[in-house]
Amino acid sequence: MRLRVLLFISVIVLIVGEQANGRKPELPDELMKAKTLCLDVQLVGLRGEGNLKVKETASEALKKWGRFDLAPNCGSADAVLYVMIRDFRGGESPLIFTIIGQHSGQTLYSTQTRDCSLVSSCIKGEITTLRKTMEKQGN
Repeated sequence: MRLRVLLFISVIVLIVGEQANGRKPELPDELMKAKTLCLDVQLVGLRGEGNLKVKETASEALKKWGRFDLAPNCGSADAVLYVMIRDFRGGESPLIFTIIGQHSGQTLYSTQTRDCSLVSSCIKGEITTLRKTMEKQGN
């Protein structure tokens, strides 16, 4: 029993210590081992760039990185990359960038940009951030 309590306290201290140091928790193994992604783009109320343009931008950035193959359908992919952008008239246009594991159904990675008026730049930036995070973790 003492060993369990000591182990539990150690885990809590490590988690709190990482958060206090400003380090993000490690990415899940399911994401680190994923080889294929499927893109699912949803634009709500956006004018100018359409779904196809956003999907092309994300596809090009992922291909340039070379880490993932793009699956033609989501059923055959290791994970699904959801890109959602909502335009609030006269206000912010947040970008939600989330990767869900196909096998576990868990959120493997998720970020949100408050205002993304230049959609293509935001998507490229999010993919670059993911790449750097994965490389730093050792893949």
